[in-house]
Parts: sequence; structure tokens; C-alpha cells
Amino acid sequence: MNINRHTQATLIAMALCWLPNSNITALQKSTSSSIFQKEDKGTADAKVFNLLSSYTGGRLVSKTFDFSHSKLTDTQEDGIKIAEGTKFQINSLRSDIYIDNKSKQPVFNKRYPMESAVNLLMNMVSNDTHRINITHHQYGNVRKRVSVPLNAIYLLLAADKDVYCCVTKIDANHIEANLVMHQPKSDYIHLFVVQIPISELFKPEGIITADLYSNIPQENVKSIYSKQEKRK
Repeated sequence: MNINRHTQATLIAMALCWLPNSNITALQKSTSSSIFQKEDKGTADAKVFNLLSSYTGGRLVSKTFDFSHSKLTDTQEDGIKIAEGTKFQINSLRSDIYIDNKSKQPVFNKRYPMESAVNLLMNMVSNDTHRINITHHQYGNVRKRVSVPLNAIYLLLAADKDVYCCVTKIDANHIEANLVMHQPKSDYIHLFVVQIPISELFKPEGIITADLYSNIPQENVKSIYSKQEKRK
């Protein structure tokens, strides 16, 4: 599951250097409804940070899935299946969920750190207590930091978006992944570049970190991916 690192770097650069008079669609105004209006990227980025920094509690109610009757695909790991989702732009950036074939529940087990990390980032771990320390890269080379419960980012930013995940690096001590939240109606994304220490992955109230690049216009993402595919 590898995303082209040049593509990721280009996305990040674009998020940081967007023209001030460029119009993009606004992020959701509240957790229950969204309004769509034209505004500059600096304003939209500031709204994202204000949502995160003013979080006071609550969590997004996850959809109920019955994986016992789902069409599950085999993996290279014995006993682990995939409940297939959809892809976003590239094959490795997907909404798949890893399932324990015996219990028919999402995997969250020390034997399967990669699969568990994906399920965690897809908001499929019940009663999750992780926290995420975020460095938010805003327009104008502004960086602000905020720490919230991991489930808060889905409540605040993903209620009206499709979510995709891709593990980009894994070793004995560390997992790196991209988490993308796509707003289909207005066609922009929020990109989290997430760092998960293996030592924190299964720890109650474990701490993970992320760089957040918000309000990236989707039409430009399509162009970048297209160029990268042609170079292969």
C-alpha cells in the first residue's frame, strides 16, 4: 500500500501555497449541517482550526455494518479478510476495512498492526480512546497546533465526507499513513499525514500525531495524480 511520495509532497506544497484570491468551497459550519460558499483559503483553513480547537465533546455515531453477510476478500494473512470499499484517485487509497474472519468484526489486534492502524484511522475501532496531536498547516505558511480525541476529527470534519486511508510506511516501531476526507459535493479534501508509534497503537489513550493540510481543491488533485500516472 504505497502512495507516490512525490505526489504527496506536491499536494502538501499546493496546500501551503494556494493563491489568496482563489475561491474554494467552505468547510462544514457545524457538525449537523454544512453551508457552501466561496471564500479564500486562509478563511477556510482558519474555520477548520477553530472547529478543532473549540471541541468540547461528543463523537460521530458510526454507521452500523453487518460484516457477517458482507462479501469479504481474502488477504495474505490467515483469518483476515477485507470488506472492500472504494478507491480514491489511486488504487492504494481506499475505504477498505480489515475483518477478523472468525468474529466478523474489524481487526484491532497486536498480531496485525498495519490492518489495525487502517481500521483505527477509518473510525472502526469501538470505544476508541486515542488522542491525535495535530500540526495544522494553513495558508500563508501559518502553523498551529491542537490536540483532540481521535474520534473528534470525524465528528468535526468528516460528517459529510468520504474517508480513505493508505499506509505509506511501516517498520517494527512506526506506521505512517495518509488519511483523506473528501467532500463529494464541493470536491475538496482534507489530508492528514499520520504518524503512529507501534507502542501507542494498542495503548489506552495512546497518542498519535498528524500534519493536516486542509481545503485542497479536488480538481487540482486529479491533475496531479494524472501527471504522476503518465510518468510511470
